[in-house]
Amino acid sequence: MHRRSPILEKLAELYAASTAGETGRAARDFSIRCDALLAEAKCVRGDACANAVADLTTADGVARVIVKDRRSHDWQRIRVPLAFEAALFARIGRVSPTAERSAAARRITFAGRTGAGGRTGS
Repeated sequence: MHRRSPILEKLAELYAASTAGETGRAARDFSIRCDALLAEAKCVRGDACANAVADLTTADGVARVIVKDRRSHDWQRIRVPLAFEAALFARIGRVSPTAERSAAARRITFAGRTGAGGRTGS
């Protein structure tokens, strides 16, 4: 089991609140400036920052680190492609927004088939 990751939890929270997270559709991948994400997650100094950098460094398949200048290795942005949504949320032990929407749609469909309130009989 992975240790708790405040940086990945905050990334998932911000993703869920984005157009991509709310609708499952977006013109572009979700992305955020690295410094803004670190600040949002309260991981700007000390061990919290070191752990955040380590978590983002090993987040292959969950998020992509975009470097500003390959020579300096300065991180510019963190990008979460739509295809990485399920992996990001699984990594932090949460249900993805797409899975939540699918479950809600199934509940609505089931309720419509069985009548108001989901009751099948009187």
